[in-house]
Amino acid sequence: YETVQSYSLTIICSDQRSQPLLDTSRVYIQVTPINEFIPTFNASTYNVLVREDVRVGASLVEVFATDGDSGADGQFDYTITSGNEDGKFSIVQGVIRVDDGLDYEAVQEYNLTVSATERRNPSRSTTALVIVKVINLNDNTPGCHPLR
Repeated sequence: YETVQSYSLTIICSDQRSQPLLDTSRVYIQVTPINEFIPTFNASTYNVLVREDVRVGASLVEVFATDGDSGADGQFDYTITSGNEDGKFSIVQGVIRVDDGLDYEAVQEYNLTVSATERRNPSRSTTALVIVKVINLNDNTPGCHPLR
C-alpha cells in the first residue's frame, strides 16, 4: 500500500475464429492498508540540559517516531509513561515542555520514558528515554548565623 494504492486492469477475451469476437472489461483493484511496521524513535535516548530557572511553558526537546506505514498507521500519540510523577513536564505532539518550576536542590535529573502509540486500532507502540539534567544556578541567598 505504501507504494501503490490501486491497480487498473483491462481484460480482453476473444474466441479462436478466423474473425474473432472480442470483449473487454476493466477491473479496478483497491489495495487496503494494514498496520505492518513497528514504530521507532529517531533516537533511543534524548539528553537535555536545562537551567533550573527555565520558564514554565518552555519547550525542552521534540521527540519523533516514524514507521513505514502511511495514513493513520503512520500517525502517533505521544505520552510520558514514567518519570514524571511530580508533574513537572508535559508532551504535546512530541514536544516536551516544562509544566512546573524546576529546582536543582530538590531534583538534579529526571528520567522520562516517552511512548509513541499509533492512532489506529490495533496499535503498536515504542518507547524512548529522555534524560533531563537540571543545571544549578546560584539562586540561594547566603545567610549569616551568629557564633555561640
